[in-house]
Amino acid sequence: MQVPSQVWVGNAQVLKKEVIKYLQAQFCALGKNNLACAHCATCKAISHQQFYNLVWMTPQGQYKVEQIREVLARLALRLAQDEQWFFVFEDAQCLNDSAANILLKSIEEPPAGYNFIFLVPRKDLLLTTILSRSIIKNFNTQDSLLEHELYQLFATKYADQNKLVGPIEFNQILEAHKDLTDQNSQILLDQIYGYWLNLAINNSAPEKLALINHVITVLQTAQNYPPMPGSSKLFWRNLYMQLS
Repeated sequence: MQVPSQVWVGNAQVLKKEVIKYLQAQFCALGKNNLACAHCATCKAISHQQFYNLVWMTPQGQYKVEQIREVLARLALRLAQDEQWFFVFEDAQCLNDSAANILLKSIEEPPAGYNFIFLVPRKDLLLTTILSRSIIKNFNTQDSLLEHELYQLFATKYADQNKLVGPIEFNQILEAHKDLTDQNSQILLDQIYGYWLNLAINNSAPEKLALINHVITVLQTAQNYPPMPGSSKLFWRNLYMQLS
């Protein structure tokens, strides 16, 4: 049975790849064992977000009420028996109250065959009214970020060595990571904060207490001012300066 509304949580790039694979599996006629072939015309159209039974929504800052009304106009059209239609909301955290409220009834009781997938980097960024009406799928991409050089620098290495690298080396590290988005940065920040909180709870070395408290205070402030789109590197430079 198809779940009408799903919330997918994880890194934006990973989610995009996963939702494309998921949709290909729904529509591909050439695949086997519930896996798409990824090469037919249907699979290629889905990968380019141009499939006729798919509407891929992207916000312009915030989702506009006009965009949601276009969705409702589509929902008013009856589908053929067993036909499936998907609305994918990229960066669904950009749904404000006004836009989301218009959608709520359709999310809860959509016409037969219509489905919603909301993509968000973190569950807590999405309105609870949508979360409560959806099945949540967690794509645990965060584990891969535990290997990220910035996580190692601000968490394990900092805790072990009681100091950060020099500013020149830090800038080299930062410039080496071209894929550092504001969403990845927020996930990394949450993980680093979690590491230091766990260290505070399990700390058996009193001499580290001052460092732990200092780092936690700085990270708490940073969480109140997360990186804005396009400002990830500036965010990490500021964090480095506060901790070094």
